[in-house]
Amino acid sequence: MHTESTVSLEQQATSLQRVAQVAVDPMPLEDALHRIAEEACMLTDARASAIAFLTESETKLRLAAVAGEAVQDLRGTVFRVENSLMESAVRRGENAIPYYPLRPDPVMESLLGGERLRGAAVVPIHCDQRILGALAVLNRRDGSRFDSSDVRVLQILASHLASLWRRRQLEQRNDRLRRELEVMYHAARSIGSSLNLNQVLDAVLDEVAAHLPHAFATLFLLTDERTHLFIAAEHGLQGDEREVMLAADEGLQAEVLRTGEPRLVNAADVEPGVEQFVPRLRILSALYAPVRSRTRTLGLLLVTSTSRNAYTEADLKLLNGVASLAGIAIENAMLYEDAHRRAEEATAIYELSQLVNSSLELHSVLNLVADSVLRLLQVDKFALMLYDSNEGVLRTQVSRGVDPAYFERLRPARGQGIPGWVFEFQSPVYVLDVAADSRNTAAPLDREGVVSV
Repeated sequence: MHTESTVSLEQQATSLQRVAQVAVDPMPLEDALHRIAEEACMLTDARASAIAFLTESETKLRLAAVAGEAVQDLRGTVFRVENSLMESAVRRGENAIPYYPLRPDPVMESLLGGERLRGAAVVPIHCDQRILGALAVLNRRDGSRFDSSDVRVLQILASHLASLWRRRQLEQRNDRLRRELEVMYHAARSIGSSLNLNQVLDAVLDEVAAHLPHAFATLFLLTDERTHLFIAAEHGLQGDEREVMLAADEGLQAEVLRTGEPRLVNAADVEPGVEQFVPRLRILSALYAPVRSRTRTLGLLLVTSTSRNAYTEADLKLLNGVASLAGIAIENAMLYEDAHRRAEEATAIYELSQLVNSSLELHSVLNLVADSVLRLLQVDKFALMLYDSNEGVLRTQVSRGVDPAYFERLRPARGQGIPGWVFEFQSPVYVLDVAADSRNTAAPLDREGVVSV
């Protein structure tokens, strides 16, 4: 300590004891840093002190705490390491005692409220062989130069700052692990509590939306052909946005589906492959996680933000965990619904056969067939045609959900229209887009709102 210091040895000891207590007290980090900054001023008889930590880019520093007489509260100010008072401490881990004339440092001069920067003492803040930032004191009150004893004091304070940082990291890690465990426990209970597919899908998105900030979040599932992804559940979309389908072999979604690995994107505007499929929102950050069952990929979860660097690796890990739970729950729900449907089909077919065998009246039998098909296939339109050998055409005998008069006039010949083609070749067929099918022209079904058959 400077020989002319007004700080007594007893005051120094008391101050260092307070600093040691700060390092272990469960106070907010911001308060702890400010207390250490105040003690730095007192111990070195300085006008002002500053604590700054490196940002993620490590090319800039952010002021975390300031103290002193009439100092400007510049906490949160970000400035470049290069040509700053703290450069040698942060870049080379060197202690520094610069004295007038000093090279200009606009941030430190602003901190002093316009007072000229005459001298300083700066030490690096080390933790686990890594430089975190720097601690500086500015302008000794008596105008003299700081010396090596001041540096030693600052080194003690810097070691306490490192302990605070390490404790904060451990607390954040524990908080993150606690959060992950709580989310996964709640998600497992919520997602796995139902075998109803729609309820499972909604539960998955509810869990994601509750724990990850988002502009919108979607659960995509692969189509039966595995060529496209459709939105099975969502949060934050509007109107026709819910009808969007993405190609399964394009963009980042293709990479996630192919590799089975999640992806974190924090600069979507410069990263190729991020599809901006919601025009009203400019997505800048995104999380992708594959939804996999025991044997195959079912789809993916997508969470988005309109801010850069919105997500962390911890967020990605959390989403991937939920996606893993979702894959198993979705597969179980699908298997259950498939088994339930097959049981219903078997029961309905048996009941239908019993009813058909018990009736000799054709029209009653055909109506039973119509009602059974509607129930089994869950469709809203139905027509049953029989071939009239006298006229050489198919004639509608019973219908549901369509204009009977139109279908009475619709009498396709063998090979004419989709019905005539099925009869001619004795082969079942499914058509996803009736209007676009060339066979439909001869006997149009789409005029009655038939989209697919």
